[in-house]
Amino acid sequence: MDSNSGAKIEDIRKVIPEEELPFEALDINNLVQEEDFESVRRVDAWAVDLPDPRYTTLVLKWIKQTGLEHPSLVHLKRAKKSESGVTVLLSSLELHPFPPPIPPEIEGSKVYQLRVPAYPAITINSMQIKQQIWPVVYAPPRKHEPEEWTAGEVKWATTVMKQITARALFKKVEGEAPILSGVPKPYLPEEQPMFEFVTCDMRVSKRHPLRHSVLNLIREVGEASFNQPEDPAPDEPRQNGSNYLLTSRILFTTHEPCIMCSMALLHSRVAKVIYLIPMDKTGGCGGSACLPRLEGVNHRFEILKWKDRDRANLGLSGEDWVKLQVENDLDA
Repeated sequence: MDSNSGAKIEDIRKVIPEEELPFEALDINNLVQEEDFESVRRVDAWAVDLPDPRYTTLVLKWIKQTGLEHPSLVHLKRAKKSESGVTVLLSSLELHPFPPPIPPEIEGSKVYQLRVPAYPAITINSMQIKQQIWPVVYAPPRKHEPEEWTAGEVKWATTVMKQITARALFKKVEGEAPILSGVPKPYLPEEQPMFEFVTCDMRVSKRHPLRHSVLNLIREVGEASFNQPEDPAPDEPRQNGSNYLLTSRILFTTHEPCIMCSMALLHSRVAKVIYLIPMDKTGGCGGSACLPRLEGVNHRFEILKWKDRDRANLGLSGEDWVKLQVENDLDA
């Protein structure tokens, strides 16, 4: 490797200070205080009592291989020991409305429903209370720690947003609302940004009030996952979308998603939403409401809003910016 190549690698790995990022993160923390038994919120889960504690490792491995893991249960221990034996959480009812399968080695064991804590413990007292119901993870709140973005990642995100706005402007010419959403492939330093899914608002062309850009994208992801094998080989990882739609993915969109779309994103387990234009009257990601901040939701996603001062980095002219605007009371 020559010195120039080494310098380039070092440049793209350089961490950009928070104040220099082109977007700002919204504070979505809304810690749930549960300091007595009655205040503990709960969710439904499927459980099974093992005929022999020695089956514990086998069942936990089965859960991983068959895609029964679910983000709504990550704050819980999977197995609970008692005097009578071991009980294992199989899955959430959100993922499986009906009893999920169990390994053939424990066929005949009854799968039943349990009400388990919906949130981790943020204090020692709440952990002691929740342990009486089911073992939980202790996750005390941390001080604000800004996410680190490297120069390469910032360049990647800027290029993705440029592509999103360019396509939105093209759709405006075609007569649609200039609202566009996309999910790119994960960032890799040596690759150019590439979309796996990208959709526009289709309320005009489809003459349907619910054909929002974000909803169209989630539908497209779901349809793509529907065509995957239902039961992949045990050693074959499930593709993104087969269970949780947008888990671990970043969604870029021109306009702040409305409350309906924000709830759909929450349900789809998206990791992060980055938007350009805020919608103060209708937005569900910090405008009129902030869905991930609500009490009672069992998932939270990060929200990044593009800074006004950094719009120029997207190559938008004043005329382009005007074309991207929609009515302030429109659900984007």
